[in-house]
Amino acid sequence: MGTWDTGLIADVTIQEIYLDCLARYDEGFRHEEIRSALNLRFADLLEDPCDACVVWFALANAQWEYGVLEPDVLARVEDLIKSKKALTHWEETDENDQHRRKGALAKFLGRIQQPKTRPRRQKKARTAPAGTMTTSTL
Repeated sequence: MGTWDTGLIADVTIQEIYLDCLARYDEGFRHEEIRSALNLRFADLLEDPCDACVVWFALANAQWEYGVLEPDVLARVEDLIKSKKALTHWEETDENDQHRRKGALAKFLGRIQQPKTRPRRQKKARTAPAGTMTTSTL
């Protein structure tokens, strides 16, 4: 995993999972199907308690975005943050980074604990790929 900042989305793996969730959602998949696909694709990360947080954070963020944050996903994220399991990889960093990461996690948790006022809508399917030229007769 690669991180470049203390922010939640400043992690390559979280971004990959989050964008995968949103892409599947826009393709018309139901959130249950998306979660099942993540469980299969990232099973190795979910087995490791230290790495599992990236999957849960990305899934929670995506579900919150489209207005269907499942209670068990929220509960898992709350546990990871409150028990400080989410900070395991940050123990080797300096105190300032640890403090900033704790703040980012607290902000994230506060945000997803409230329902999103305007959930993200599914993008409409395009009939042709972007850049395709079409003509029509009037």
